[in-house]
Amino acid sequence: AALCEQTDTLTGIYTNKDYSEAELGQLAANQDIYITYLTQGDKFPADFMALCSINDKLPLIILRPTDYSTDYVNTLASRLASYNMPVLLQIDSSRSAKYKDFFRTSADIIHLKAPSVAIVWGISSDKADEITTLYPGDSYVDWVALNIFEGADKNGIITEPYPLYHTISYFEKSKPIIINLSVASYTYDGHKYFINEAAAEITRIYAL
Repeated sequence: AALCEQTDTLTGIYTNKDYSEAELGQLAANQDIYITYLTQGDKFPADFMALCSINDKLPLIILRPTDYSTDYVNTLASRLASYNMPVLLQIDSSRSAKYKDFFRTSADIIHLKAPSVAIVWGISSDKADEITTLYPGDSYVDWVALNIFEGADKNGIITEPYPLYHTISYFEKSKPIIINLSVASYTYDGHKYFINEAAAEITRIYAL
């Protein structure tokens, strides 16, 4: 609940990249959230949790389901509860018909066993017009994440404002929103670089 009352804008960085300790320290110095991926069945990311704890960062774990069994979720919940610290757990989206039921059951398990963990529901920008159908429900979701990829062609970066504004308008009064943004800085169409334009686009979106 305390996480959902956060009114500040937080920024984060993926720690799965092959950064050296020095590079991660430099890149993450002004970040609030550390992010990692966890595939269902992987060992618990104890090193990642320790890294977050040492650096006083909020952990965001993106869980990638495989067989939709809740045994792994039960174990994960118990391990996360032992830290007694705020954690964001995103259950990665899937096209499987089993996904929504798995999400709801997993959310119930996490909320019961690890109350300091906030559950994140994510949706890609190309599915934003299906929010009403895909959304698991307010009682299961604490935060919402929108995954946006903006490509480029020879004329520049291709932007599509609808998914962002639609998602914000849908959830702005009920849920904190995470924007996971990737912007192309190069296109094979004409073999052009758009590094400055990509940086400006990232700045523009996160300043909204």
